[in-house]
Amino acid sequence: MKQYLVVLALLIGANGLFAGNCSNTKIDFTFYGGKKKDYIVTKNTFKKVKVTGNKLLGATAEIDLTSVDTSADMNNGKNGATNGPMWPASMANIRNNNTKNTLFKTAKTAKAKIVKVSGGIASVEIAINGKTKIIKMKKSGSSYQGKLNVTDFLPSAWKNFERLCKGFHRGKSFSELDIFFTPSKSCK
Repeated sequence: MKQYLVVLALLIGANGLFAGNCSNTKIDFTFYGGKKKDYIVTKNTFKKVKVTGNKLLGATAEIDLTSVDTSADMNNGKNGATNGPMWPASMANIRNNNTKNTLFKTAKTAKAKIVKVSGGIASVEIAINGKTKIIKMKKSGSSYQGKLNVTDFLPSAWKNFERLCKGFHRGKSFSELDIFFTPSKSCK
């Protein structure tokens, strides 16, 4: 019985070591298309993301870009209108495959690291395809929001993606994405 109590005490103590963990940080992005940015796809995520770190400053994320998931927002309405026509669920697979097979064909992973946090701004170093850039992300509530231009990292792949998706995106695709991350409550 005494051995079980010792094991239980060790498990509880080990649990405390991981209390400041950032691993449950959520990452997503919003894409815009249409000549007036009237085709909007929100809450795009990646199924395979590994976030490490015990504090916001220095936390890192390794993102498998080929695990892109666009299924959360199947709205095809104008300016995100919920009363617009909906894409069928199978359209998410088409969007995911178009993105994987053109945009992320050569760049399979992205790495991000929070290098500075000051005054409600997080500076995030993002590396994709051998190129690194620091993105400033402003805190809003419990989330941070910034902008990432895909052409800074994947200019040729972007042209191919834009050409392939012209009809789906109402004639125009915008390379600037809104990116968001929401750290877990224990990640400070």
